[in-house]
Amino acid sequence: VSFALIGGGGKTPWDTYISCEEPRIGRVGQCWEIDPRSNKKPRKTVLGRSGGIFESFSYDVRDKEKPAFFVTEDFEYGALRRFIPNNPDWENPRNMLHGEGTFDYLVLHPDKKNGTVAGGTFEWVAQPKLAK
Repeated sequence: VSFALIGGGGKTPWDTYISCEEPRIGRVGQCWEIDPRSNKKPRKTVLGRSGGIFESFSYDVRDKEKPAFFVTEDFEYGALRRFIPNNPDWENPRNMLHGEGTFDYLVLHPDKKNGTVAGGTFEWVAQPKLAK
C-alpha cells in the first residue's frame, strides 16, 4: 500500500481499516484491508475490482445475513459501488471482503421542479456505466 497516495477509507465492523488507494504511475488504485492491531500484511480486497480512484468506505450491517459494503470513486462522476458477500461469515469476518459476492452501483433519479431538485428516487444497477 502506498501511503503517499491514500484517498481515504474507513473502519470495518470488525475493527480493521479499509484504505482507499489512488492510482500512481504504472499501477491502478485499490482498496486494502489493514489490521492495526497485528503485524499482518495489508490484504487487497475485492472492493477495488480491477482498479480505480477510490475515496471512502462505509458499511451497513443491520441485516447480518445481507451485509453491504460501500466504496466511492474519487472523481466528479464517480460511482458509489455496493458489495454484498455471497456467504457472510461473522465467525471469520476478515474474509468477507476477499471472497465472492455481488456488486452493484447507485443511480439517482432526481425530480426537478422549477430548476431545483425536490426529491427523487434511486436504484441499484449491475452496470457501472449507468451510475456515472
